Amino acid sequence: MVFPGHQRPGFFNYDMPSLPKRNKRKQDNDRPRVPSGDRSMYDSTWANVSKLYRKENPLCEACLLRGVIKDASPGGYKGVTDHIVSVSNGGARMDERNFATLCKQCHDRKSWHEGKGWKPESYGNFGAILPIDRKKALQDGTK
Repeated sequence: MVFPGHQRPGFFNYDMPSLPKRNKRKQDNDRPRVPSGDRSMYDSTWANVSKLYRKENPLCEACLLRGVIKDASPGGYKGVTDHIVSVSNGGARMDERNFATLCKQCHDRKSWHEGKGWKPESYGNFGAILPIDRKKALQDGTK
């Protein structure tokens, strides 16, 4: 027996509107994300050194130069220990003179400048390069 609106018993043929299609965020899958440095160096040793440095220097050093006090101590993602001269540019990996505590905003700004080709004035041999003037490097890299 066929009922009105049915093709066969138990199978409904309603003209139901379809749900709106979800707008997928446009993704650029042709270009993989390129990290700013060599990710193989970010191991447990670096995590411990970074955490210890930020415990000893809990405020964003770039913000301090502008007269702003901003917490970048360990815990949450408030900040990072950054290499002033990036390791990929020959900066000293484990030399405290090449470290700076930066808040997320200053770190992102410095990374953006480095992506555009900015490099601090530095001295030394590749693998042990240090900034000539920490203060100037942090001011220039985060403006």
